[in-house]
Amino acid sequence: MKTIGFLLYEGCFHPDIVLARTPLLTANNLVRQELFSIVNLAERTEVLTSATSPDYPFSKKLEVYESCCTLDTCPPLNVLVIPGGDDHQVIKSPKIRDFIYSTFPRLDYLVTLCGGSYILASSCPEVIVGHTLTSHHKRVEQIEKEGLFSETEWVIDSLVVSGKLVSTGNVYHSAKASLFLLHQYLGENMVSWVKKDLGLS
Repeated sequence: MKTIGFLLYEGCFHPDIVLARTPLLTANNLVRQELFSIVNLAERTEVLTSATSPDYPFSKKLEVYESCCTLDTCPPLNVLVIPGGDDHQVIKSPKIRDFIYSTFPRLDYLVTLCGGSYILASSCPEVIVGHTLTSHHKRVEQIEKEGLFSETEWVIDSLVVSGKLVSTGNVYHSAKASLFLLHQYLGENMVSWVKKDLGLS
């Protein structure tokens, strides 16, 4: 069983999380066992409200999450997922920064969804040095215009894998990160099975 931790914070983007979780939970359901344990983690145990966006009609409703563990009580992770969202507060958190730095060496993959790569870059710039990342196209354009994170290559793409950093473009690409994980851990047959069940092929 692989443990996938979703880093939640006030204003995290609900569609990023749902679209990334769905292929993993579908795989669990298809084989009727817990191939993937999905963990909600946050800086502290609390109720968190998701962000909304006028750009995506399905994100207008606020969703509420309750973290099941804190950064201090988080179990060992195979994968850490950082969704996009309202990043103004999360990038200022020294506790989240320290958690990412301490966890990263032991991870199989660190996944950023949409604007989550900007959170990673702002919180832990050393982690991304020498890598290639993507993000929401507006973020990539901002990063290039302002000359930020110059030791990292930023591209506009749906999915980029650079070492153990996996990043996606806009929200509609979030599922691609999980399909990549399915392929790495369980092979192409499982990917095809999940995609068929979800009507993606």
